[in-house]
Amino acid sequence: FFTIKEMTTRPGKTIREYIDGKRVNHFPPLTYLLILTSLFVFIKSLQFTFGYREIAIKRSSEFDQFLDRNVLFVFLLLIPFYALMYKLFHRKFRFNYWQLLVAQTFVIGHVLLIMLIPQLLFFFFPETRNQLRGYFLLVTIGFQIFTYYQLFNENNSKKVSLLFRELIC
Repeated sequence: FFTIKEMTTRPGKTIREYIDGKRVNHFPPLTYLLILTSLFVFIKSLQFTFGYREIAIKRSSEFDQFLDRNVLFVFLLLIPFYALMYKLFHRKFRFNYWQLLVAQTFVIGHVLLIMLIPQLLFFFFPETRNQLRGYFLLVTIGFQIFTYYQLFNENNSKKVSLLFRELIC
């Protein structure tokens, strides 16, 4: 639970500590991702087992149905893409591609944890699916911006250009 707490309260600094070698208290990023992916798959399978799928299909477009069925696949494919984007937009920082891949693995793992909240809400209140989806999308985007702003802002200064880069990525 230490990694979850740290990734929630100070994600960028936690990732920087892990990359700098302070790994004793933290889950390895791939293990963190696999545990949260398993939990996410378990919740989704419960939803489909108890009839959530029929409600979701009736109220969704084809694109929404595709994302609903393949959300984990999309998230996992985005890990190397986001790491590359952050490397291209943040060349002057000390992180190489592999370190950014580790960072993005932590971020996607934690995004899956954040996305468990609406999945549990959809399980008990399926009619809230469309109303809450946009809200949680904004929360996950905000989490990524916050994480990378902390990660790249090592001296804790307020840098408008860094924040602008985070918005672009």
